[in-house]
Amino acid sequence: MAAPAQAQGLLPAYGTDVRVGDLRQQFSRMNDAGPKTLSERAWTFSPAIAITETYDSAIQLPGGRGRDYTTRITPTFAGTVDTQRLKGELNYSPTYNLYALHGSESGLSHNLNANATGTLVPDLLFANLTGYAATQPLLGTAAPSNAPSGRVNEVQTAHFSGGPYIQKRLSDFAIVSAGYTISRTTMTSLAPRATAATVPGVNSNFSSQQENASIATGPDFGRINASLAAMATQYEGAGVYRGAHNETVTASTAYAITRAVTATGSIGHETIVYGPGGPKAIDGITWSGGFMLTPNADSTLNLKYGHQQGASSFSFDGNYALTSRLRLLARYSQGVGTNLQNLQSALAGTTTGPAGIAVDRTTGAPVQLGNSIGQQPGVYRTTIASVSAAYQIDRDVISLDWSSSEQVLLSGSGASSASSSAAAGFGSNTSTTMSAAWQHNLSEALNSSLSLQYGTRSYPGARGESETATISLAVNYVVSETISTNALVSHAQTKGKTVGLAPVRDYALVGVRKAF
Repeated sequence: MAAPAQAQGLLPAYGTDVRVGDLRQQFSRMNDAGPKTLSERAWTFSPAIAITETYDSAIQLPGGRGRDYTTRITPTFAGTVDTQRLKGELNYSPTYNLYALHGSESGLSHNLNANATGTLVPDLLFANLTGYAATQPLLGTAAPSNAPSGRVNEVQTAHFSGGPYIQKRLSDFAIVSAGYTISRTTMTSLAPRATAATVPGVNSNFSSQQENASIATGPDFGRINASLAAMATQYEGAGVYRGAHNETVTASTAYAITRAVTATGSIGHETIVYGPGGPKAIDGITWSGGFMLTPNADSTLNLKYGHQQGASSFSFDGNYALTSRLRLLARYSQGVGTNLQNLQSALAGTTTGPAGIAVDRTTGAPVQLGNSIGQQPGVYRTTIASVSAAYQIDRDVISLDWSSSEQVLLSGSGASSASSSAAAGFGSNTSTTMSAAWQHNLSEALNSSLSLQYGTRSYPGARGESETATISLAVNYVVSETISTNALVSHAQTKGKTVGLAPVRDYALVGVRKAF
């Protein structure tokens, strides 16, 4: 199918998240089981509502930090459709946050993950629609958490795209495709208007149009798999998006040396241009070479080295099942783009999984759409690396992970003004996180999660770095088929260059969820 507009790279700057992640995030996913399956229906609809009471000792406020008690009301509208002409998933969960002590922080935030594919002409013409929305921390944190920390430290991101595409199979000889996609992507600070000036350049948005076409070989070519693809994207927006565009032409090939070893390679040309305040244009030849290994049915290792987006780099994406209970995952990638372009790039390869989680279209693995470094304007060369291990036994899952992110500012010296919707950027920074997690099922109805995290982060313009350590404990109890309750407590300590993060943060939550 035709992919939405995206930044080009060996791998997207955001992508498949091999890290186990923060237990609080896993806990919320576990608590939201998603649409119920109705095997004999072409559609499902599973509404629910969750109410939580939280205590936070250090929410971000316009004048600093303070404690507060927050009531969060979250209705969920989830559904699926699967007919001969239309397939799609929807998960929309708006949340109203009511702060007891700081009423000006109260407000509505949106979380959406939805996509639909329609067949206009069987085996030829299709249409695709995608919608995504989420709130993310503005300052980021060395120990990622999905716990809200005040609207001054939150941004609302949203992405919507759609368009027609054709895909025609020419017997077993080749597959031809072409498409057009129009997209709108936005990032907006949730800070009250009076404090919006504290986050200059974060508010940004752009529209894009993309045209693409490709032809790929079919089974007639046996061990050889080759393709020729062309893509052009035009951006409309302020600052670095004004007049920005990129064009790529790539010829790729893969040869199956054995059933387990495939050699891959590509060559092409790219042109990447940004508007005022952005880096100089990238124009030149692209190439890559590598191997894809499939040691067993549950494992895939993909290693490449190549030159794209003006730099040479390795990329690796691996998933290896040592045993039926032990799995290792690792990835390394580099890409060029703004935070919003990176979000588009990640969404291009995802679909909506259970409970609205974004998952990789090919592997079904969860995809990381957040950014632990924080939301910053400007064009960056982003490098991410992560290694994870998960061991599953009858009632337990034990996991370890390590991840690192580096953002190198590429924006030019002509910085935009503070009021610009796409400022030139703050500066380069890095983030490293390590964590250990233990999930244990006490019974069929009661389960628990314990998480330990440690992370470091450097900040633009600040000498030194911050260090954050977090411990979290969560429990979930299923009262009935439609009712569940949950509780969570966590403690975090940050030292060094905190730059907006609280030196000590205590967080507690109790909640109930009712499905209908």
